Amino acid sequence: MKAYCVKNWERHFENSRSKTVAKLSWVPIPNSHDSEGFATIMAHGDGAEIFTAWILILQVASRCQVRGSLVRENGRPYDAASLALRTRGNAQWFEKAMPVLLEVGWIEEIASGCQVGGGEGAVGYQAGGSALSGGCQSGDEEGKKEGNGKEGKGTEPNGTGADARVVEAEAFAKFWSCYPRKEAKGKAREVWRKLGCTLMVERIIATVEGYKLTAQWKRDGGQFIPHPTTFLNQGRWEDEPKPTGGGNDGKTFRVAGGGPKGWNPLIDATV
Repeated sequence: MKAYCVKNWERHFENSRSKTVAKLSWVPIPNSHDSEGFATIMAHGDGAEIFTAWILILQVASRCQVRGSLVRENGRPYDAASLALRTRGNAQWFEKAMPVLLEVGWIEEIASGCQVGGGEGAVGYQAGGSALSGGCQSGDEEGKKEGNGKEGKGTEPNGTGADARVVEAEAFAKFWSCYPRKEAKGKAREVWRKLGCTLMVERIIATVEGYKLTAQWKRDGGQFIPHPTTFLNQGRWEDEPKPTGGGNDGKTFRVAGGGPKGWNPLIDATV
């Protein structure tokens, strides 16, 4: 897996104060908007999302043991999924951002044969090593190893130190368990990962449970329940499904023919 670092970290994102702090809880960020790189990003169709991802990347890099690198405490590089899990952002933001940030020269790949060097609070990376070393901490005192050799709190967002893919697998399993139409599981898993749905799993499941109570999903034995990939790709978890009410039980009534007592054709009719 490729590893990246913020280019010229020490020049642009350190100051006399930050260099005296071993574990930052803040990061100094330039406030100039006149660079060619900034103009390129903001002219991009997804410029706002890319710039959001950039700020989140800076925050993550500022908390690394070797600041400016994007390498986790276990020595594994950050990717879009793990950055999203760490920051509660959307994985798509980072997937869009990385190639653009490389193009404008705001990040660069740590070449094979380079070593993320230095001790705690070191800045940048050094050439001459044989493999990536060092890693990232979640910041302040929370991310450090405790004396018993176990991970301290804050190593991962859930405080367990669990790998991002394990968390993702567990979240997808919850979704798949509750979703009533079980087709194309592998494709659904790919879409889940691509969209960074792990961060929204509770909301997604809540929406699915709401849809289960609607006339549309109950009708004809669930014939009108969308494929799980369709549900995810269309962002249907952002809907606000309304459970069937008024004794209708999902049946369709023509306005001309009336409906059950208390039934309002302008509100309760299904199309």
